[in-house]
Amino acid sequence: ECKQMNGPQSMYEIAMAQFEQLLCNRNFLLAFIETLEEQKSFSIRDKANVASLLMIIFLEKMEYA
Repeated sequence: ECKQMNGPQSMYEIAMAQFEQLLCNRNFLLAFIETLEEQKSFSIRDKANVASLLMIIFLEKMEYA
């Protein structure tokens, strides 16, 4: 499950928590991936790197896998 923000945090931590919340939104996640894949400069290596990072984020939320 996606985390909730608690307590004082830096702007970076707040931004990352907000981005994580967006990634937990299935519609946003699909639009994000489609937008990346539409970029001509988005290589196979880039796709593998993004996929790896997303799998790390969603390890505990495996219905996305």
